[in-house]
Amino acid sequence: MVKTLVLVRHGVSERGSEDMSRELTRAGQRALSANYPHIFGLLGPEGEEAEIWTSPALRALETAEIVAEALDAEGLEIHDSLYDQDFPALQAELEHADAETLILVGHAPFLGYVAETLAGI
Repeated sequence: MVKTLVLVRHGVSERGSEDMSRELTRAGQRALSANYPHIFGLLGPEGEEAEIWTSPALRALETAEIVAEALDAEGLEIHDSLYDQDFPALQAELEHADAETLILVGHAPFLGYVAETLAGI
């Protein structure tokens, strides 16, 4: 059962290429690599046990890899619902999640919608 849910929007990405293959910019990579160790360090030991779910889009995958590195966590799970902005599918996946700490790496505006909906706003 998930006790801690962290929502992460992917870092700054390049423009102009096909959506699924857009990469993080170098500046975006540097900013995440510089800040994520401190930010995700706030999770404490639970962070190392966190599951990381990510959109299949390249920029989200790259962001999720930086999150995993900051936490010294292993493995990423790709969830199409995070790219497809499919809340019913994501909600069903969340109901079956085993992790106590779960980090979702995805896209705006969907992550905002997820936060509002789960909070009952």
